[in-house]
Amino acid sequence: MEYVKLGNIVDYRKGYAFKSSLYTDTGIMVVRVSDFTIDGISENDAVYIEEDKAYDKHLLRYGDILIQTVGSWANNPNSIVGKVVRVPKLSTRAYLNQNIVKLIPRESIDYTYLFYSLKANRFSLYCVNRGQGSANQASITLETILRFKFLVHSTKEQHRIASILSSYDNLIENNNKRIRLLEQMAENLYREWFVRFRFPGHEKAEFENGLPKSWKVEKVKSIVKRLPFNRTYKEYELEKEGAVIVIDQSTDDYLGYHNNEPSHYANYDDPLLLFGDHSCKFQLMTRNFSLGENVIPFTTNNKSLINEYWLFYASHKLIQTEEYKRHWGRFVSIKVLVPDINIQLRFENIVKTFEKEKNQLITKNSILSRQRDLLLPRLMSGKLEVNV
Repeated sequence: MEYVKLGNIVDYRKGYAFKSSLYTDTGIMVVRVSDFTIDGISENDAVYIEEDKAYDKHLLRYGDILIQTVGSWANNPNSIVGKVVRVPKLSTRAYLNQNIVKLIPRESIDYTYLFYSLKANRFSLYCVNRGQGSANQASITLETILRFKFLVHSTKEQHRIASILSSYDNLIENNNKRIRLLEQMAENLYREWFVRFRFPGHEKAEFENGLPKSWKVEKVKSIVKRLPFNRTYKEYELEKEGAVIVIDQSTDDYLGYHNNEPSHYANYDDPLLLFGDHSCKFQLMTRNFSLGENVIPFTTNNKSLINEYWLFYASHKLIQTEEYKRHWGRFVSIKVLVPDINIQLRFENIVKTFEKEKNQLITKNSILSRQRDLLLPRLMSGKLEVNV
């Protein structure tokens, strides 16, 4: 093993400053800093532009290593400056936006090994300690990034370490594919029953003006009950692991964990719904939890007429964030078509099984991630030898 300077083993490509006026609902995704998750990229709030050969040099491919050059300080690790992510298969052929640098390893360094090495060697902490900016935002220069030094294994050892760690991420990705499939199955079922009206018994149902006669149009505010926030948490108060999960309004699945009493109680038979007031993030909760700031918990206001599982799928795509402001008022003013409760309950019986399987896969992924993260520093430091 020997110390090398990052700038001696990689080339780079800066992101392009795409104008927001070019954004559309379809086309090529533009990967922004706000799309970064813990290790990858989320498409939940993606923006797109029309494909243009002039931007080909900014196209991403699977496995590309990206570094966030503008972000927060260490007290907010989910958006920390110097955050390192890898492009997932779903984001292949996306465009790279500004405030992000793509590293292009030369032949002497393994792509996958470099990604794990930067994750293990506290690269983000290095960037934070050398960051510039205001109290709320930090930035790091490309020159500082390229000066980073770290230990590098031999080429054969690089390949072996990358293979070991990738085996965990490959299992996680396979589980994620199954999770996405389960989510799509639930979406398809909702559309089939409640949009196309091919619900059980539709052949004998009475229709009026193209709608089932017994169904009613209601504003969201007339069918939901907003719940109190109770105690909320900031990121610096939380741990990476713990008994109670904390949900925020970012694209990440969670903010962190704590070991206090949960602020809210939920289960498969009595779930709760969450709404990110600024981000319009929706989430169905079937486990006890607490909240970060600006996340509104809510449920149905009459369980004999409105089912929580139906409500989630009926509402979670009704609204998207357009600017940084509160959106709850706009959300609850939207009208929805409320079906007969018996059909809602039949829908629940099916999608509840999807939800249970999805959460089992999420638990498996959490275990795999912990195992990988325990191995990562030991492999990279040389404390754990690899056979090549």
